[in-house]
Amino acid sequence: EACMDLSADGQLLVASSGNQLYVWRSGAPGDVRRWEHTGAPVTALSVDAKRERVAVGDSSGVISVYQLQSLFQSVDSEQKQHSQGAPLRQRWHWHARPVRALCFGPGSSSTTLFSGGHEGVLVEWHLHQIGNLQPTKRFYPRLGGPIQGIAVEPQTQTAALTLYPGSLIVVHLPSYSSRTLLRTVIAPFPGS
Repeated sequence: EACMDLSADGQLLVASSGNQLYVWRSGAPGDVRRWEHTGAPVTALSVDAKRERVAVGDSSGVISVYQLQSLFQSVDSEQKQHSQGAPLRQRWHWHARPVRALCFGPGSSSTTLFSGGHEGVLVEWHLHQIGNLQPTKRFYPRLGGPIQGIAVEPQTQTAALTLYPGSLIVVHLPSYSSRTLLRTVIAPFPGS
């Protein structure tokens, strides 16, 4: 499964193919950094607003947050296209099934990460610096279906979620009130 995410300012692109992760910076288009995610196959990606971290969700429900600073320290030109050592990371496991959606909270602090998957629960992770064992979590359960996409709006403190098989809901995060904006009805094909 291939995944990708672009930083909010368009300066950093992260993509995956299998367990290989690739990072491109717009200021150095020929400089591709690559490392292997050690874990189950990658199913979701998110880059934080400061371009310092990338969150990787995998098919076993594990989230790894990689610190990108070490990846961009100077290396000689021979190594730029080759596999790099993996950056520092933290690993967390709450999801019982594959992580299908990740989104760092907007803003320059980017200390909040949202995740979702088959369980239909939005998980809000409050991150700490590398070295701290576990982030704190807040759960938004019973959202009506598997979460496939997450977008967060800071001014209104809302999260827009796409749910399988085609619903869009908005959750007001402080009060945990939600409302369905769109529910797709799937009709059978003519003649079936």
